[in-house]
Amino acid sequence: MKLKNVMSTEIHAVSKGAGVQETARVMEIFGHSFIPVISEGRPVGTVTADELVSRVVARGLDPTRTSVAEVMNREPLVVCEDELVEDASAKMQNSGLQRLLVVGDDGTLRGIFSLSDLAMLSEDHGASEVLKRISESRKHSALDPALGGAFAS
Repeated sequence: MKLKNVMSTEIHAVSKGAGVQETARVMEIFGHSFIPVISEGRPVGTVTADELVSRVVARGLDPTRTSVAEVMNREPLVVCEDELVEDASAKMQNSGLQRLLVVGDDGTLRGIFSLSDLAMLSEDHGASEVLKRISESRKHSALDPALGGAFAS
């Protein structure tokens, strides 16, 4: 099965010139904890609510004067809408990401393929394995100071 048949197509994104406060408002309005950052329709980054807290609030930056481009994750992992679900699942597992940005042949953002999209499919696509690997990865990074873990001793 191809991603274009199962991905979420209702996308709320912000431009890389958007401010952090504006980005947080979009996330709140639509109930998202993750948002793609685009330029000319193409994904150039991503940011999560947790990252806004750790990269803006915790550092004392002014959210009204900080652009999302300053704090976003650059070079997001993208997949083609014609890619098979199994291949995307493997990329999620290998990267530890819960969401992949899906682009068309022209490189423009067409959708988001998430762990919840994967879970809606049969077990054959490996949702449980991906979730297990992501959970293990997050557990280790939370405890490892080299990975930025806050709870390291």
